[in-house]
Amino acid sequence: MKSVGIISNDIVTKNRIGDHLREFDIEYGFIHSAANFDPQAFDLFFVDLSDPSAELVISRCSSKCIAFGTP
Repeated sequence: MKSVGIISNDIVTKNRIGDHLREFDIEYGFIHSAANFDPQAFDLFFVDLSDPSAELVISRCSSKCIAFGTP
């Protein structure tokens, strides 16, 4: 795996995911806006369903997304 994109508007969630990825030397980045989102920029995405950009990101690259959130 080359890189992971993290989509979440919660700073604690982003930091927790980033900390775990760093333990395994996996590169990651935060996606702050769906307006300039490039599906090819990352190999996998962690998508927080409470983020307003979640639906757009999942619709563009659902096969590369791991979505999470509260029911």
